[in-house]
Amino acid sequence: MNRELLVRETPSMKSLVVDVQARSMSVIEKRRLLTLSLNVNLIV
Repeated sequence: MNRELLVRETPSMKSLVVDVQARSMSVIEKRRLLTLSLNVNLIV
């Protein structure tokens, strides 16, 4: 039963960690990423 709960909780924990990392990223870094991806799209 505990093992089942662990398996069920793992994906949500992973997405939670990703969400926290994205939130902790500063606005400047987000803008830099956005402009970088835009430049790549323009080149391609």
